[in-house]
Amino acid sequence: MIAVKFCLFLSDIEMPSEAFIEKTVKPTEFKDFIVDEMKVQNLDTIYLFGTYRDKGVSVLRTFDGGASWNAVLINDKSFLSSFFLIEDYAILDNYEQQGATESSIYVSNGDYSEWKFIGSYKHNEGKYFQASRIKDSTQTEHLEFIAGQRNSPHPASFVRHGNALFARGDTSWIVGSMRNQLFFYRLENEKAQLQLKTDFTDDEEIHLSFDDFFVEDKFIAVIVSDDKSTLNLNRHSFLFYSVDGGRSWKKEKISPTKIFYRIQLDGDKIVLAYCNSSYFSLTILALPIHSSAQE
Repeated sequence: MIAVKFCLFLSDIEMPSEAFIEKTVKPTEFKDFIVDEMKVQNLDTIYLFGTYRDKGVSVLRTFDGGASWNAVLINDKSFLSSFFLIEDYAILDNYEQQGATESSIYVSNGDYSEWKFIGSYKHNEGKYFQASRIKDSTQTEHLEFIAGQRNSPHPASFVRHGNALFARGDTSWIVGSMRNQLFFYRLENEKAQLQLKTDFTDDEEIHLSFDDFFVEDKFIAVIVSDDKSTLNLNRHSFLFYSVDGGRSWKKEKISPTKIFYRIQLDGDKIVLAYCNSSYFSLTILALPIHSSAQE
């Protein structure tokens, strides 16, 4: 009976759609590397941001689709680190020693080979780290770092803080859900305006969660999971995307994973990548946009 139940459990786990071109790499550089953030630039260029247990905070880079990797050491003194990606910038917010009350901030762009220390701030109760991209009176772009009170730009109660995401590629978008519907908002004049909404499924009792959200021109893509079970491994995960600004949508199955997905558009292909820390591997998925997807 136990074996039968286990087989039924495995059969309910979604496998990737056959429309994807998939490859998995397991380089030795992944050993003992804890991934905190990832950037997919295209099929060949991927950056992993994280910490080695014995080497400190680093960036792992590949420029040949995972065949070879090189590591850039950022800080060998860090105790705890978090990475943030804003457009072409990467920001490292980290404690440099155990028990520290002050956090150091480093910033980099380009190929992430060089990092610059730009300051630090003290962690106070009710405070948090926030980075935003702004333009000054001369139209020169720069980054402003703020330790401010936590607030929410989300336009309605159903767009919860834990689920809403600013889109990569275009940081002025927010996505949220209520039951089986997805809602897409755009920030205009510091207010979130509803742009479109669409049904993800016919099941009105379903709960949706997100792994990533990407917008570029008329291309909109989101990684969605419908949590039908209390077991994370039993959830159903999909790439849900539109190539015409939201007028029509397509849906492709992907494997659920404990580590986040990241989306990128590379020519006529949608590229997804995810890490599996348990097996020290990186999986890269490529979906030709003209392929037949599940409606």
